[in-house]
Amino acid sequence: MDDDTIPTKNALEELTKGLSLSDRIGFVCSKVIWTDGSLHKMNGPNLVVNHTTKKTILKSNMQTSGMACESCSFVSVLFNSKAVREVGLPIKEFFIWADDLEYTSRIHLHRYDGFYIERSVVVHKTAVNYGPKIQTAPVETAWKFYYHARNMSYINRSRKKNTLIYYISLLNRYRIYLHRINKRTDSKENKKKFKDAVKRGCKDAISFKPSIEYLP
Repeated sequence: MDDDTIPTKNALEELTKGLSLSDRIGFVCSKVIWTDGSLHKMNGPNLVVNHTTKKTILKSNMQTSGMACESCSFVSVLFNSKAVREVGLPIKEFFIWADDLEYTSRIHLHRYDGFYIERSVVVHKTAVNYGPKIQTAPVETAWKFYYHARNMSYINRSRKKNTLIYYISLLNRYRIYLHRINKRTDSKENKKKFKDAVKRGCKDAISFKPSIEYLP
């Protein structure tokens, strides 16, 4: 859990119910709301989608009311220790961004199921209910987007077999960053801070090769 997350009374109980249904469930995550009861914009899971119908595949039962998901936030998530021993630990060098996306996706790619448990509810007490978009993010958070650019580019590289395709996608990612930054309504100086951060992040992603630690 995040340290600014407050669980409701049965939040952990509902997660343990979901995780106990099968040893092939790798993780279960909570429904994250903000202080006013609305869904938190930053912490929604990536639900499994049927690419033929574009509808969410619902896997529900009386105990869990769970929806299959491919990845989720670390704000409130419970892991299967068997999966942790098999796939290793989160990448500590990610530091501040996408460590949860990479890790839960890694578990899912090892053929473990993930579930979003709607009956497990937690309150993420951030100052405002926001999603971290570079075109609207406060300028004091510009440094964080270095980690976004580097880590998301690393995740993309780890899934690309062809080096040329990866470099093309990296260049395209950088262009998208610049396009979004140019939508900002503040000063050129502020925009430059974001541009410098993502430029360094995309560049460093090329040589970024963190190792995965495993439990003894």
